[in-house]
Amino acid sequence: MLTYPKVKYVTMVRNGRDMARSWYFFVDRHRDEFRQEWGSFPPAYPSIDAAMSDLMPGGNVYSLYFPYVHAWWALKEEPNVLLMHYTDAVKGGAKTIKQLADFYGVKLNKAEADTVGEMCSKEHMTANEHVFDYRLPLNPGPGGQFMKSNSFINKVDPAIAQPSAATLEAWDAACVAEFPDVKMRTWAAHGGPF
Repeated sequence: MLTYPKVKYVTMVRNGRDMARSWYFFVDRHRDEFRQEWGSFPPAYPSIDAAMSDLMPGGNVYSLYFPYVHAWWALKEEPNVLLMHYTDAVKGGAKTIKQLADFYGVKLNKAEADTVGEMCSKEHMTANEHVFDYRLPLNPGPGGQFMKSNSFINKVDPAIAQPSAATLEAWDAACVAEFPDVKMRTWAAHGGPF
């Protein structure tokens, strides 16, 4: 049961290996000035292996994946929770937009739904990348803009960050240990219906 039952929560899980790769590229785009002001956070990883290891049990940012999936999986049947999978959302297009609108009780006509779809497209986001130059509220100093300008959208082929076989084996073992429920483990990796 959630503390605020009248609040609607939309939360998303991503395939863990993909999430680790995304995390690796995401933290690499943070400005050095931001890291200095925030005590070297987020960490600058020397490799995808280091980033994945940090997300596994015992790692500094472990809570970003395994406990997150557990917490929301336990609440997936709550009427005010919409637990989604990144793979389904990306492939879903208009279906995803309708699912979100229905969850929030919003009626969209076709033109409105098409506009939402256009504005959520990678093409639109890339053309308007400056919108994602996030700034911390009330922080006009050099650390206020925490990511390098025009760096939010990944322009690097993610395939260049290939973890070692040993890291992948450790990740898969962590998934089995952390997600003993096969249904949850399978859903966290691939999405689809619960």
